[in-house]
Amino acid sequence: MEAKRDWRTSRPAGFAVIGLIYVVASAFGVAVFTSMDGAPWLRLLAADAAATVLVWSASWALDNASVYDPYWSVQPIVILDLWLVANGRFDLSALALAGLLNVWGVRLTANWAV
Repeated sequence: MEAKRDWRTSRPAGFAVIGLIYVVASAFGVAVFTSMDGAPWLRLLAADAAATVLVWSASWALDNASVYDPYWSVQPIVILDLWLVANGRFDLSALALAGLLNVWGVRLTANWAV
């Protein structure tokens, strides 16, 4: 008799759950950022803290630390890209930095997924 598989034992289901948590956390962080007044760095700090608490809470509620692991390779992409858009920085150096950070984050996340 085959054991029942849930999201913890099915890679596609696990990736879907983690992906959904990260999409919700990113949307929540962006919502916090756009709803606040004040210095952009302070708004970004609040947005990151909100997203971090949401991902950590989901990890804790699901009793699975692996939900939180890829956060460190995904969130810098969101933070830097949001910072550049909020500050209207689209010059060559800003785009080069964003490109390098995005490649690094995608590579690191892919390594985690494999």
